Amino acid sequence: MLYSIVALSLFATVNAVPAATKISSASKIAPVSRNLAKGLPKRAVQPRQVSAKSSVASDPGTQALDKMYGKVYDNVLFRQETGWDPVGLARGQPEAVLKKYRDAELLHGRMGMLAVAGILAAEKFHPVFPDASGTAHEQLARVNELVPAFKWFALGHIIINEALRTPKFDIENRGDRLWEGEEPGNYGWDPLNLMPKTEDAKAVRSNQEVNNGRLAMVAALGMLAEEQLTGKPIADKIIPNM
Repeated sequence: MLYSIVALSLFATVNAVPAATKISSASKIAPVSRNLAKGLPKRAVQPRQVSAKSSVASDPGTQALDKMYGKVYDNVLFRQETGWDPVGLARGQPEAVLKKYRDAELLHGRMGMLAVAGILAAEKFHPVFPDASGTAHEQLARVNELVPAFKWFALGHIIINEALRTPKFDIENRGDRLWEGEEPGNYGWDPLNLMPKTEDAKAVRSNQEVNNGRLAMVAALGMLAEEQLTGKPIADKIIPNM
């Protein structure tokens, strides 16, 4: 009974602590936190940042690119405010420089399309060098063994093509720009007369060429990488039993 009375008295004493005591203890802690806050460095007010999209869209180079052909499927697949420029090469560049970039893109795209067609055709049909079989790399190595001068022929072909382009990109006299009236990729060579005559049809054909050239460059790299990893001709996977 005595233990019960003592326990009840202690319980009543603990719960009978006035609220003022709790408030006073909290008031003792509060100044400490305020003093700590005073010692911390004040955060500088950051100026309002301009939207990245608006700054890119207002760039002269980006605006010039937007007026050129070559958007990726009219930005249906890659929706962007401007033309296809994933790494921002057009930013800050005049239109003449963009035409030079487009010229290089077209030429490399044409080489990519020829490379894809050549790899597939040569891996299936190689009557000139019937002993050269296997992947594209193995075929090239075999041809170099059979005809050591082949690599010099290929090097000469590259030098001649670059020499033909040199007047168009004379850095000393013309800088890095195409002259007014010159068209990217137009070297006056159209033996099959594939380029249409009307402006609307030309725009359609130009879009087809640049977009298929981009795809071919990526495809050629993918095909060569696939063959290096697997050691098997890519044509046997794409065109089996042939």
